[in-house]
Amino acid sequence: MPLSLVRFYINGAAWVADLTRPAVLARPVAFEGDRETWMGAHPAGSEPMRSGDFVGSVAQGGPVNAAVLTLTPHGNGTHTEGIGHITRRADPVRVPAAPLPASLVTPRGDLVAALDRAESGFLEAVVLRTGAQPLDPDHMRTLLKAGVRHLIVEAPSVDPEDDGGALLAHRAWWGVEPSGTATHSPRTITELAAIPASLADGPYLLNLQVPALETDAVPSRPILYPVVRSR
Repeated sequence: MPLSLVRFYINGAAWVADLTRPAVLARPVAFEGDRETWMGAHPAGSEPMRSGDFVGSVAQGGPVNAAVLTLTPHGNGTHTEGIGHITRRADPVRVPAAPLPASLVTPRGDLVAALDRAESGFLEAVVLRTGAQPLDPDHMRTLLKAGVRHLIVEAPSVDPEDDGGALLAHRAWWGVEPSGTATHSPRTITELAAIPASLADGPYLLNLQVPALETDAVPSRPILYPVVRSR
């Protein structure tokens, strides 16, 4: 049977996560029919694999379905990116395999106060409910000062779509100068998350699921599990 409850400790305090109540924050990526796109990306696509006489489509007479997928992580749905997104080396994004203590935060005009209200020890990751608007570089610096390492937002990008390539919020987050010479940071940004309006602010356990693709950004599936203090 799958696990239902997990007990863990933060700063010496015991907590329990309810794994039977996942909140999936990912937008499904469709490869045919109506498909949403962002940032000017082409829609995700799919076609049968072909090799010699083999065709990867049962409908076309093949023995199995085997598709070749075309995908732009930055513009086709929920994705997680690393520092390689804005550096010359374009190093692959690295995401912790273990669940992370996280907070869902709705700033309502005052990010500092909202972070101050978060449970102690639950700012390793922050799910920021601010809608589709980009963030200000000062917001990024505030998050960094609070100790946040993994940021999840609803916006297609933390920067405006057309800012002349300045990318001020991205650069503030990773500490990258316009030369783009920095090459390493453990911090990540997840964009285009779908945060249910019914999901309450507060502490959670975050499972940030990503495929093993060696690139600057990958499709991702953030999952939040509610937590309570253990007696």
